Amino acid sequence: MCNPTQYNRILFLLCWQRYIFYYKPKANMSDFNRLIGKLKKQKASFQKLLDVTLPKKVGNAAVNHFRKNFRDGGWNDNGLKKWKKTRREEISSARAEYRYGPLLSRQDHLMKSIHFTPESRKVIVSTDVKYAPYHNNGAEIRVTPKMRKFAWAKFFSGAKIAKGDSAKVRKQKTAKAGEEAEVWKRLALTKKSRLRIPKRRFMGHSTELDEKVKNIVEEETRKVLNS
Repeated sequence: MCNPTQYNRILFLLCWQRYIFYYKPKANMSDFNRLIGKLKKQKASFQKLLDVTLPKKVGNAAVNHFRKNFRDGGWNDNGLKKWKKTRREEISSARAEYRYGPLLSRQDHLMKSIHFTPESRKVIVSTDVKYAPYHNNGAEIRVTPKMRKFAWAKFFSGAKIAKGDSAKVRKQKTAKAGEEAEVWKRLALTKKSRLRIPKRRFMGHSTELDEKVKNIVEEETRKVLNS
């Protein structure tokens, strides 16, 4: 028995073919013609579903799910797995930056960088932040003089600090610097020869996300079948 509620790109077409093959109009051919017209319309709707609707809806669900990990302070996959606490979380301070959890900041640069690009029958979810893989997968980095020099250059560029700026202006720009610039500054100032970045996964395969995607596909498929 053909089950069109199952999501499969080829199954829908096979279901239509089998339905047409077994359908035997009783007397009025107009009923049969209306059925053919409806199936043709549904075929176009399914094409739009696969090429436009699902990539956008699934991409949006994935981005929201991955950003939720930042707000929850952990990785949601078969339950919440909390991230390792940062040193600043263990320090009692009135300074604003100490109120934020792991991977969060005033600008939430890393979290907000997660976006999706819909394509025909697929969607790409990604981030353009270069240090994102280090946090997502964990890493150990050897700090060299060349790396410190590069980190300072990235900090000055990110904070928009110019050579001729006075000490007061530099201080003001440093206070307004974004999270990415602060990351480079911390790297430049660290006294360690090696940095171990703990794994704080925020993107990847997730059981909860799979369930959300499944529900989206089933709901959107029902809409087309019932149209």
